[in-house]
Amino acid sequence: MERLQFDASSPDLTLVRQAIFQRLRDQHSWNHLLYPTTSNHGFEGYLDLNPPRMDDVVVFQRCVMDVFWQLVTEGILAPGENAGFRTIISTRLATQ
Repeated sequence: MERLQFDASSPDLTLVRQAIFQRLRDQHSWNHLLYPTTSNHGFEGYLDLNPPRMDDVVVFQRCVMDVFWQLVTEGILAPGENAGFRTIISTRLATQ
């Protein structure tokens, strides 16, 4: 599979959505969207941040959260590890 190319100067949420769906198909137990670091975006097997920028991981992580909430509102994903463990996730205003 050819890895997707994410350009942080022109974020493409459709591309991020493709990466999330591919990772969900490949890793059935995957349930953590983001890594608490600015050096590892968690999608290395699926997507390259290209061209490199100082804030590319931060921009990508914001896009992952935007797509996550799209998938929640569409009824595809739900927050929390399981039905009994529903934590409130911090949110922010989405920027386009």
